[in-house]
Amino acid sequence: MNNKECQKLIDHLLGDYVVDSEISGSYVYIEINIDNLLRALTILATSSTILFSSLFDLFAVDYRKKQGYICLYYHLHSFKIDKSIFVLVKLQKNLDIQSVTILFRNAEWYEREVFEKIGVNFINHPDLRPILSVL
Repeated sequence: MNNKECQKLIDHLLGDYVVDSEISGSYVYIEINIDNLLRALTILATSSTILFSSLFDLFAVDYRKKQGYICLYYHLHSFKIDKSIFVLVKLQKNLDIQSVTILFRNAEWYEREVFEKIGVNFINHPDLRPILSVL
């Protein structure tokens, strides 16, 4: 499956959850509205067609000075179709977002890191405490 086919399939599966999608370099980038993130990731992780069930990384980029938002990037991989994609959400003023640890256990560490470095609050995170706490 090439990137164009992958993008088209994801757009079809997620429907109105997709704000924007594009191909850049060798990756497909899918922007999701913050309110639909957990539902969209559930579809991507459990759909037998694509099965993006591995979270390789989760990181944030602070664009607040120039564009007024923080962008969270969820780097997902499907071993079934051998593709990696980035799902992104933009946080404007409210820095609260639903934790995805219910879908991806390894998100626990990534979310703690983003919480500590950027200040994003992950709702329903099982242990949202700083990683590098002062002794």
